[in-house]
Amino acid sequence: VSISYNHKPEFPKLYDKYFGKGETTSELTPNFTWYNSNDPDGELHTYNLEVSTEANFVNPMVITGIEEDKSLGYSYSWTTPTLTEGYYFFRVKCFDDLSESPYSEIWDFYIDTTPPAPVTDLVAITGDAPGEIKLYWTSTGDDGTLGAITNGKIHVKYKEKENFLNWYSSN
Repeated sequence: VSISYNHKPEFPKLYDKYFGKGETTSELTPNFTWYNSNDPDGELHTYNLEVSTEANFVNPMVITGIEEDKSLGYSYSWTTPTLTEGYYFFRVKCFDDLSESPYSEIWDFYIDTTPPAPVTDLVAITGDAPGEIKLYWTSTGDDGTLGAITNGKIHVKYKEKENFLNWYSSN
C-alpha cells in the first residue's frame, strides 16, 4: 500500500517589478509579476491571472496556464489583451498537479493614456545671473486640461545658440 500526500501551493505573492499596488501606468499591455508559490512537493506550477474592472471580479478576463519560471524566482505574464484607459484589479491563483492555492492579494492600478494639454502661455525672462533665464507658465491638467499633475516630470529642450536667420524657414 502506497500513501501519498499533496500539499496545496501557497497563494502567490504579487511582485512590483513593473508597477505596484495602486500605481498608474500608460502601458496598455502591462506586465504582471508575482513570486513563485512555495510548495514542499517540488512540482511545477501553473498560474491563472485574473484582470477585472470590478473589485469583486464579476466577468474577469482570465489568462490560464501561465508556466512557472523557476530560474527567475518569479513568474510573469505580459500576454494580456490590450486594455483601455481606466481602473483595473488583478489577482493570481497557483495550481499544481492535484490542487490549487487561494487567490493572491488583490492589487489595483490605473491605465492613463490621456496626456496633459500643451503649455500655451510660456514666458521667458532674463534671470538674475549671467546666462540665466526664468520660465513661467500655467500648469495644464493631468488629463488634457483637467486634474492635477502629481509626481509629473517637466522636459525642457533648449539650444545655447540658434541661427535666427533660418528661424522662419525651419520645419
